[in-house]
Amino acid sequence: MGTKFIRLLLLGLIILSLRTSLANTHTLKIGINAFEKQLHTAYIQHSRFAIINKDFQEIFDEKIENEEIDFLTDTEMVYQKVQKFLNLKIEALKKLTITAEDTSAEVLQKLSHIKYKTFYARLQDNIGQYVIDAKICKEHRLRLNDSLVTGSTFENILSEDDPRSKSKAGVHVAVESYHCLEGLIKDFNWTAHPNLRHTFVENEKNDDQISRQYIGTYSGLTKLYPAKAWVVEPKIYTYDLYDPRYRPWFYAAESAPKDILLLLDFSGSAKGQTQHLTKMTVLHVLSTLNPNDYINAIWFNSRKDLVMKNCFEGFVPATTRNKRLLRNLLENIEDKDQAFIGPALEMSYDQFIKLTNMSDTYSSGGHKLIMLFSDGIEEWPVSVIKNYTNDHPDEIVRIFGFSMGYGVGEQPPLNWMACKTDAEYTIIDSVADVKLNSRFYLDKLSEVLSHSYRANPQIKNRPISFTTPYMDAQKHGAVLSLSMPILNKADKDSNGFIGVAGIDFKLSSLADLIKLPNSNFYAFIIDNNGIVYYHPKLKIPKNDYYAIRRTACRNIKNKYRHGMRVVFGKTNEEVLKLMGLTDSIPTTDILEIEYYSKKFEEFRTNMIDQHCGEVIEDDTREYRCLVLEGTPLIIGFVYRKEEPTFKFAEAPQNFVVHPSFNDITYYDTDMKTFCNRSLADNDSINKIVEMASYTDNRCKDEQTVFFHYLNAIANWVNSWYGKQGNINNCSSIHIPRDFNQKHYYLSFIQTRKNFNVVFPDVKCMFVFRLAY
Repeated sequence: MGTKFIRLLLLGLIILSLRTSLANTHTLKIGINAFEKQLHTAYIQHSRFAIINKDFQEIFDEKIENEEIDFLTDTEMVYQKVQKFLNLKIEALKKLTITAEDTSAEVLQKLSHIKYKTFYARLQDNIGQYVIDAKICKEHRLRLNDSLVTGSTFENILSEDDPRSKSKAGVHVAVESYHCLEGLIKDFNWTAHPNLRHTFVENEKNDDQISRQYIGTYSGLTKLYPAKAWVVEPKIYTYDLYDPRYRPWFYAAESAPKDILLLLDFSGSAKGQTQHLTKMTVLHVLSTLNPNDYINAIWFNSRKDLVMKNCFEGFVPATTRNKRLLRNLLENIEDKDQAFIGPALEMSYDQFIKLTNMSDTYSSGGHKLIMLFSDGIEEWPVSVIKNYTNDHPDEIVRIFGFSMGYGVGEQPPLNWMACKTDAEYTIIDSVADVKLNSRFYLDKLSEVLSHSYRANPQIKNRPISFTTPYMDAQKHGAVLSLSMPILNKADKDSNGFIGVAGIDFKLSSLADLIKLPNSNFYAFIIDNNGIVYYHPKLKIPKNDYYAIRRTACRNIKNKYRHGMRVVFGKTNEEVLKLMGLTDSIPTTDILEIEYYSKKFEEFRTNMIDQHCGEVIEDDTREYRCLVLEGTPLIIGFVYRKEEPTFKFAEAPQNFVVHPSFNDITYYDTDMKTFCNRSLADNDSINKIVEMASYTDNRCKDEQTVFFHYLNAIANWVNSWYGKQGNINNCSSIHIPRDFNQKHYYLSFIQTRKNFNVVFPDVKCMFVFRLAY
């Protein structure tokens, strides 16, 4: 009986519990529904959805249709346009190079009989020096001054659109080049040949997208077309450092890719000024490299180790990031003990031996160089070099020597190593030697390249060098350059080039060509290293003058500790960019910009290996790439399928744009271009204002959708004034009376055309919150 009672009691408790649970569930549902209603009411009220919904319905309802994408057809269309765009530049460069080689041979042959120098001997010992002929120098200066873009002839020609800019080409001479140098006189004469100007003009007629054409020579002279005044601002404390021999297009053309190992003496005797010279020279050497080159570094004294030991094993591409990393790591190494070159050189050779067992991902596949920096070597590493050359007779590793330090002078061991490995060596005993001698190794490499070109003189078979994007020296923005070396055909015994021909085009012109009306479909361009040449998200610095040095050494008569800020008063990364010692636009791998997935990484590999053509599916994305013939470039396409785009079924006729801009709402956009015009120099609100003022029939569809968006949100924007009338400052903004002051923060509209509107204006947000 007791057991039965307990069972009935438990059953009753369970039933009671279920009823209570059901009652609680019912109460919970009522609470959730009530909260949902309150949330919906608050949303409708605080967002003012009714206003925006009404206007959007009136403007867009039943007037738009989804825009269909034919991925294969559209990608093919863009590819053909870009290929044609680049083909025109390639043909123009080849024509310029052919003309340069022919005219230089003709003119230099005529000048070969002229005696430019006269020997002046001392009476006592008949020892003297050769001096340039005064008459030749005077006549040359008169002609040169008339052509200098830094002179009075061009001072009033401030734009390349000026007709006077195209009346003749101009000349720029590096500040370190003596105007009456024999080589410069010859370069000025052959680059003044009328056939060159004729080629400049013809190229421009055939392709108006060419920004500039030029020829750089080894004397420091640059022939420019079109020519305008060469501006260096502010003049009072800015120095012109432009020299063609130190520009990325010149470096890229004059030698093949290379694997460079920096072998750095960090012994106690190299401490102080000598080590400072070494680090400065390394900085300048690294500036001559691009991502086609690979770098590694070893420091040595009584010990030895890799500089980038904890970051990489072996060689890495000479990208902006890797070059900066190497420079920074050098600061952490201590100078001490004695230098022993033998073990360090063996370790250096081992790094190159490892390359033979690795894929080409870790090597340029070109020259192999060791750059040895030392203030003194007591031992001659004869056995080390002999063993390597005997064991690897087909693997040439050239050792370029740098004798570092004031008063060190010649070092016979360095000289012997350079001669034994078919290289060169130089002496750097002061800061003045650093710049010129940092590129001396390129003389040898250009000699090697010129031999291969002489064996096959047909220009059509020569590869063309493409630079990564960089900032133009004369404030023209981001540019890309194509360049090709010019053989010295006047001298049969010449071992090198006479100069480099180049052509620029603006990155913005390529962007306009690739720009697609569908925001979910875009293109980018990379090279065979995965380095980005163009991408909608590539960060471009503001326009400035480059190849300059701005210094704080100014005569400013102000009070002591006046607090005036002098631009670039110390050497930092920005200074190095302006001087051309680091990349003005950092090299960027496509994986650093694009949405990452395993499929996209596979797509990147296909692009680098040039396995292109097929569409790759990646969830809501599609990828496709196509190889740009005659270039190291590949164009990639991305189609984001998650959001269909739309257009007006019929173009509206005679509509009026009536946007609303006031003091209490904020417009924001990340758009960089609109109707093929750059918005880079404007802030968000000024971008919208400027876009609203555009009228261009060539982009009518883009304008129509954008203008209708502005019209659709105008009433919503104006609604925040209420009865207050115009509001001119943040303190007079008040939350609408029917809003919950405790919880309200802001209201906004986000559109599918990449712009947003926010109430209240962000600059008033803090004051607005304090008013509560």
